Formats: sequence, C-alpha cells, structure tokens
Amino acid sequence: MCAPAPRPSYLLSLPNFLCFFLRIYASGNGDTGASWLFQGFVAKPETLPDGSVNLMLWRCVIPGKPGTDWEGGYYPLTMQFDDNYPTTAPSCRFPAGFFHINVYDSGAVCLSILGGAWKPSITVKQVLVGIQELLDDPNPDSSAQHRCYELYKKNMPEYKNKVREQAKRYPSRM
Repeated sequence: MCAPAPRPSYLLSLPNFLCFFLRIYASGNGDTGASWLFQGFVAKPETLPDGSVNLMLWRCVIPGKPGTDWEGGYYPLTMQFDDNYPTTAPSCRFPAGFFHINVYDSGAVCLSILGGAWKPSITVKQVLVGIQELLDDPNPDSSAQHRCYELYKKNMPEYKNKVREQAKRYPSRM
C-alpha cells in the first residue's frame, strides 16, 4: 500500500490557518486580508490555476523610496512562508541577479529581521518596509554580492548609476 501523499504546504490545519490569516490580515490596511496595497507596496498571495489561493507564497512589489537612486522602480519580491510561520521568518527573494549589496545572486535578501533578529510579532508590512529601507541604506558589513560591495566601496558614482539603471528595468507594479 502506498503512503498517503504529503499535504501541500499551503493547506494548513484550521488553527494554523486562522493564526496565519489573522497575522496576514493585521499586516494589511484592513480592507482585505488577502492583499495589501499601500504607498506603492503590493503584497498578494499567489493564485493557483484552479483559482484557489496559496497563502504560503506571496507576490510583492517594493517601490523605490522617493528622493533616492531607487526611486521610480517597483521591485518584484517573492515572500515564501513555511509551516512554522510566524515562529520562523518568511524567505524573501528578488529576481535572480538583482543588484544590491545585501541580496545574493539567487535573489535571497540578507536582512537581520529575516534571520537571527526575527520575532513572531514582525508583520509582512514591517518586512517590506524594512527591505525598502535596506535598498537605499545597505549594510556593507553583511555583503551578499562581492561585485556590488566593491563598487559601493570604491566607485560610488558607478554604484549609483547601476542602481538607477536597475530602476528603469522595473518601471511598474504587478
């Protein structure tokens, strides 16, 4: 006899689902628990081909902060939750090859609140705003991309130029 198929990670037990949903709802603006749009930010769960919603995978957009070299860009980010959320932080990824000191070549974001500084009380909104802050105020002591780090330290005008070029590649929201 075959073992039962594993339950998809987006299907949670009722208590876990309610906890997850309430945390996501609290992250939003109160209009809906299923998506969030605020000052150019977008956060919405993935819709599957059958029309159901995968609450464990969110498609997000982080706007470049006004008055910075990131302004004008709307940067796509995937937020993946695991079954232990909110005990563990979501995994956040920009597209592979994203140019930033604290983003690995794979797109994974290196940010303290997504690692050792994670607390279950941190909301989706706080994560997205934290990542937006990180874009213009990187942490060179926690470099994830050597080429970005070298430009940042040795040739700031060229670093800023690459950031502005990247903003042009992401000119609109989802």
